[in-house]
Amino acid sequence: MSFRFDPTMHEYWLEGDRLPSVSEIIAPLVDYSMVPEDRLAFAKDRGTAVHKACELYDLGTLDESSVDEEHVLPYLQAYRKFRTECEFEPEIIERPYYCKTLRVAGTPDRGGTMLLPSATGRKRRVTAVVDLKTVAEMKPVIGVQLAGYALLMERNGFVPEARVGLQLRKDGTYRVRAFGNEVPTFLSLRNLWSWRQKHE
Repeated sequence: MSFRFDPTMHEYWLEGDRLPSVSEIIAPLVDYSMVPEDRLAFAKDRGTAVHKACELYDLGTLDESSVDEEHVLPYLQAYRKFRTECEFEPEIIERPYYCKTLRVAGTPDRGGTMLLPSATGRKRRVTAVVDLKTVAEMKPVIGVQLAGYALLMERNGFVPEARVGLQLRKDGTYRVRAFGNEVPTFLSLRNLWSWRQKHE
């Protein structure tokens, strides 16, 4: 099976066909039209830089002197706190996945094990798919995004017990939010994407 990911164009290809990404599938739920373009571009660039710094940190190859102290370092510090306090052990780091049946692809931020509070408040170790966010608000659409990633990971041998949004904040703190089962919503959006490709 010939699968490849083009990081420059951020495109996924399977046997010569371009596959929609998880982000493309959930696009109808995301609206940034009210955000000024310059602010949106800044947030996107910052998010990319923070993701890269956290990735290199997890891989043990981060050059600390290269980290922007104002716009990136506080978020990296928040990620370090998360790793320590939740005892997060990454097993999967920015790995592209695809599903032949669903004809969908995507790159989950992290897959690994962590301590997660239960309904009783006691922490238990779970396998989790974790999505890093530098947004000001953790919106419900993140749960749908995580559902898509969880599906891809499950089809490739990693079964997340939890779907976790990790909000990294500019004050060096973080927030963990566990999302429920949004697989039906994701699959409905996948069907909508297919319909649009056929009829529009």
